[in-house]
Amino acid sequence: MSEKEPELTNSEPSAHTAAEPPQPAHRVRINRARMTTTYANGFFPINTAETLFLDFGASTSPESSGTVSEPATVNVGVDTRVAMTFQTAKKLAIVLGNILNSYERTHGEITQRANNSAAGNASSNTHVRFPNAGDSLI
Repeated sequence: MSEKEPELTNSEPSAHTAAEPPQPAHRVRINRARMTTTYANGFFPINTAETLFLDFGASTSPESSGTVSEPATVNVGVDTRVAMTFQTAKKLAIVLGNILNSYERTHGEITQRANNSAAGNASSNTHVRFPNAGDSLI
């Protein structure tokens, strides 16, 4: 069951002068042999001066309905962290924006609930406190 992986060509225009010949396009072979797939309905960004970390996980239903003085607790099991440079993060943001724009042109606008949480399963009247960069996510 060997599925041929697509070969991608880097089509980004390179800035060059008349003295500099254009660089040939790069061919990229994608090897998914060790890839795993994990569902995520929540994410938590953390960054340093040089690196962006995205922690992904899945939430469960709130433990309780919560009250005004004691909001409900939503458990999010963070199981994947992706680290990237800010240059890669910007490319990712552009690609995701293009994909979302295309999706919305076909299927209509994606709406967000008021107080939409990264946890995803919280009801629209539940307030979720997101962890700060210094908080422990374990």
